[in-house]
Amino acid sequence: MALARFHGLEVDLYRHLEATGVDIVPKEVLTEFWVRYQNSLSRSRIYAGELAALNGLFSENTIPLIGFKGPVLAILTRGDLAAREFWDLDILVHRHDVVRATELLASRGFRVHRRWAFGLDTGFFASGEFPFSKDGLRVDLHWTVFPPDFLFAPRTEDLFRRARRVAFAGGTILTFSPEDTLLTLCVHGAKHGWTQLNWVCDVANLIGRETIEWAVLFEQSRQLGSSRMLKLGLLLARDLLGAPLPEAVSDEVARDAFAQKLAAQVIGGLFSGAGGRPALSLGLTIQLKTIENWSAQIRHLLQRARPTLEDWDFIQLPRFLFALYYPLRQFRFVFKRVQGVASNLGPHSGRAPLMTHGGTTSRRSFRRNPGG
Repeated sequence: MALARFHGLEVDLYRHLEATGVDIVPKEVLTEFWVRYQNSLSRSRIYAGELAALNGLFSENTIPLIGFKGPVLAILTRGDLAAREFWDLDILVHRHDVVRATELLASRGFRVHRRWAFGLDTGFFASGEFPFSKDGLRVDLHWTVFPPDFLFAPRTEDLFRRARRVAFAGGTILTFSPEDTLLTLCVHGAKHGWTQLNWVCDVANLIGRETIEWAVLFEQSRQLGSSRMLKLGLLLARDLLGAPLPEAVSDEVARDAFAQKLAAQVIGGLFSGAGGRPALSLGLTIQLKTIENWSAQIRHLLQRARPTLEDWDFIQLPRFLFALYYPLRQFRFVFKRVQGVASNLGPHSGRAPLMTHGGTTSRRSFRRNPGG
C-alpha cells in the first residue's frame, strides 16, 4: 500500500484488487483502501466543481484559461474523474492576465501568500506560478507551464494557439492539444527523473485514448530541444506498460540509443531503492541526461542558478542583500535533496498528512506535488 501511495497508484491498485483479488486481500487492508478511495473520489469532485466554477468566472470576465493536470488530465488519460489521484488545480493564463486572474481567485476566497506577491513585485525572482489556497484547497495559477529554468516545453502563447475544448463537468474547458499534452507529460517526467510510475501511466493512457499527430509532435520537440525527453517517455510507456506506439514511431524512438539506455536506467532503478522505491540517484541523474547537448545543459544550469520565489519564501532578505540569494539557492537545492532522501526512506513517501475537508481529504502542505 505504501509503495502504491508513493507512485500515485492507490486508486488503480484498489480498483484492481476490488475486481480481481478480494478473496486474497485481508479485510482490514481492503477497508483502508476503500476509505482512501472514497476520500479521493470526494476530493476529486470538490476540485472538479471548483475548476468548473473558475472556468465560468474567467470566461465571464474574458480571461482565457487553460485547465491542465488534475481533473482535466484524469478525464483525458482515464476517462474518469475518480480514476487518477490529484491534490490541487493547475490553471494557465497569459502573463498580462495574472493581476486580473488573482483578483478573480480572491473573489472566490482564494488567497496568495503575501510574501510571494511582494517577491514577484521586486522583479528579481524568477517564477512562473502563484500558489493560492482556501480551506485546504490549492490552486496553482501559472503563466508558464514549467519554471523559467526548464525551457523545454511549449511557450504559453503557443499552448493557447493550439488549445482545444474538451467536455468537462457538464460543459467544456480549454486544455492543451493532444500533442502538447503528451509532450508536457514527457518533459514533466524527465524534469523529475521519472521517479513515479503514475507519470508513465499517464503517457501510456493518453497514447491509447488520443489521436496524436506524430510528425507534428516530433517536430515540436525537436524545435524545443526536448526530443530525447519525448523519446524517453514513449520508450517507458511502451516497454513498461505496453503502450501501442505506431510502428514508425516505435522505430523512431528505437534509433536513439542513448534514450534507450536512459529507459533501461529508469526501469532498472524505479523499484531498486529502499522499500522498493526508486534508487536515490535516479532523480538526480535522469533530468540532466535528457538534455541533448552540452550548451543546452550549461544554459539550463545557469538558469537554475537564478533565485526564485521559493528562495524568497524560504527567507526574506533586504534588497541590498539580494545577491546572497545565489549561494542560498544552492544551499536550498542541497537541502531539498536531503529532504527527498529522508522522505524516500520514510514510510509515507514525504506526503503531507491527510486532513479532513468537507467530507474529503486534502493536504495543507504547500510542498510541491509534481504529480498534480
